[in-house]
Amino acid sequence: MPRETAQVSVIIPAYNAVQSIERALQSVATQTLPAAEVIVVDDGSNDDTAARAMAMQSILEPSKLIVVEQLNQGAGAARNKAIHAAT
Repeated sequence: MPRETAQVSVIIPAYNAVQSIERALQSVATQTLPAAEVIVVDDGSNDDTAARAMAMQSILEPSKLIVVEQLNQGAGAARNKAIHAAT
């Protein structure tokens, strides 16, 4: 039987976060009730932040992982992009 999810979206703006994105997503995955979706916005990173985030999909199930990449525009723009992607 599939696990119930909370009807919330977790938003994570990230810039050159290859050293911390796994830890952040692991923290989201260990919550008592999983989020409906987790949205990571890679704000023009020069490292493998987006790829590292996408590799974490299996530990986030049943949450839906959405990874969005954009040119560097700052944390505010990354949060706004995630809000627009949220369902």
